[in-house]
Amino acid sequence: MNENTFAFPHEITHLQKPLTAGMTLRDYFAAKAMQGLMGMERAEQFVDEGGLEMCDEEGETGTLFVHTNFLAKEAYMIADMMLKAREV
Repeated sequence: MNENTFAFPHEITHLQKPLTAGMTLRDYFAAKAMQGLMGMERAEQFVDEGGLEMCDEEGETGTLFVHTNFLAKEAYMIADMMLKAREV
């Protein structure tokens, strides 16, 4: 049961051929994991008092851009583990 199905499936019936659309379960799990990761104390050190990202356009090392890129990859790794756990 680890398939990457839709998180909130719904059928679109007003088209000639019905189809199912929505966010995938993997994307949903990754979004939830990202919320937790960004809420961690270590993520806060890369945001200024106004909540703005402290980075330049190139995403210099040590800026939020670099760290959010890492956290995004980490979030998808967690999502993949959650899908794997569904196999039980």
